Amino acid sequence: MVVAELADVGLFGSMDRYGDLGIHAVIDLAKSFSRAELEGALGAAIRAFPVLGRRYVPGFWRDRWQKVEGPVGDAVHVLAEPSDLEAETEKWARRPIDSARERPLRLVSFAHGQGSRLILSITHLAVDGGGVAAVGHVIGAHLYGQAPALPVDSRRSVGSVLEGLRWYHLPVLARDVAGTLALPLKTWTAAKRERHFPTRASQQAIWRHVTIPEGDLERIKARCRPAGASINDALIAALAR
Repeated sequence: MVVAELADVGLFGSMDRYGDLGIHAVIDLAKSFSRAELEGALGAAIRAFPVLGRRYVPGFWRDRWQKVEGPVGDAVHVLAEPSDLEAETEKWARRPIDSARERPLRLVSFAHGQGSRLILSITHLAVDGGGVAAVGHVIGAHLYGQAPALPVDSRRSVGSVLEGLRWYHLPVLARDVAGTLALPLKTWTAAKRERHFPTRASQQAIWRHVTIPEGDLERIKARCRPAGASINDALIAALAR
């Protein structure tokens, strides 16, 4: 077993309220791949990032990641072309992954014309957005018989991030640590919400498409710059509302 990181524990504990927070990458390709090729690519990703081959096991003292002994093919689904490709894609995107019982990822392939559509689903419990990009890169490289263009680092600890810092980063690090520690106080002193977040018992994924016209985006950027905020901050604020 591998000991879970603090961020893993926090994300797992929030699932009852927010769901599994998964990420789905959908791509249409001009060619198709056999089950053996897809299983080989997924196996390569698991070897590069071992957490993908494990399930999350809560513990009394420490949560851990335990290796899943079943075949990699359990996480691969090769299907014929459906009558409604978009509806089937949405169906698979809404299908949850139980990270406490199975691997935290899934690869689905639909026949699509002369090619195929791949759906790579990974729970946020295992990787973040950058991690999804790294996993997708390894899978894609393996499918096309290429070596990954960037070195692979399977470590997930905070220490592996901090080792890249130098002495001249310490003032910035101290500032950011102080700001993070102050967040609970800022939250406690914030005004109470006038309306509560809605609650849902369903385990199905929920999403909303948000389109920002170019002119509005430029105005948002102009308003964000003086406050030191980013476009990502504005998007999160929009989703919160």
